[in-house]
Amino acid sequence: MMTIRSTLIGATLLAACIGTTTSAATLDVEQPEVRAFIERMQQEHGLEADAVRAILMQAEIRDDIIERISTPAEGMAWDRYRSIFITRARLDGGVAFWAEWEETIDRAASEYDVDARYLVAIIGVESNYGLITGRYRVLDALATLGFAYPPRSRFFRAQLEQFFLLAEEAGMDLLEAKGSYAGAMGSPQFIPESIRRWGVDYDGDGRIDLWHSWPDVIGSVARYLGEHGWVAGDAVAFPADLLDDDARALIGTRLEEDRTLGELYQGGVMSAAMGVLPAATPARLLALESDGSSSYGVVLHNFHVITTYNTSSLYAMAVHELALGIAGGRP
Repeated sequence: MMTIRSTLIGATLLAACIGTTTSAATLDVEQPEVRAFIERMQQEHGLEADAVRAILMQAEIRDDIIERISTPAEGMAWDRYRSIFITRARLDGGVAFWAEWEETIDRAASEYDVDARYLVAIIGVESNYGLITGRYRVLDALATLGFAYPPRSRFFRAQLEQFFLLAEEAGMDLLEAKGSYAGAMGSPQFIPESIRRWGVDYDGDGRIDLWHSWPDVIGSVARYLGEHGWVAGDAVAFPADLLDDDARALIGTRLEEDRTLGELYQGGVMSAAMGVLPAATPARLLALESDGSSSYGVVLHNFHVITTYNTSSLYAMAVHELALGIAGGRP
């Protein structure tokens, strides 16, 4: 595999051959934000400015990436979103994946103090156990969103910076790495910063490989959950019913728990959670809107931990339901 140094050299040579003529879809390396990025990579990280520029000259600004991030699946109604992830194929795939990698999953769950079924479910939702890892060049995704998508440009420029550093550390080819439209990579769909902070060489071969090493994938997801505060054995969510429409005023507007179970009960929310957990337990009332109907849930701390992986409550609920289904399907 090419290192960042050889990638930089190759990009520099290619840029010299093609000159400065670029297509309309190519990133404009003379725009102020790009020039500032190049200067930052040189001054703070010691990368040669001309080489970084040469790589960025090959980044494509893609309208389809902006369209995808502007209309994410998380904007769907719950019933439609759920139907994507809670399928017989994905449930059976999770059972089979757990059986094949049971020893590694159990080791990671124990080491990082997380629940195995949610570890498996996240991999299932993110990539269908490695079947869907993305078709976009990571360079194009991060450059497009970092320099042509103002709503979140600062975040994605930071991820582009992390991508350059990751490539140097891991020997990754900047021009070849593929991922999602948001620059997430591998079977756990980690963004570059997450790989650098929470990636684990769990097979002990001296490198973190989230594309081809299932131990690395399993260990990395377990470490992520553990370091974000997962409490092993604690509940994640319970179905809920509302006694009247006034109880809808208790629906949480933030991802964090903003009530207690006692407050929800007093406000007209009924759930099995109230029969098994203390009234002082922090909780949030979640509404799941489907086409023509609503359903409700009481969600707890571990649910919030899942939303640090993806900030959508629909995502977290899909992980929860898939985890329960996979665990129920095991021998």
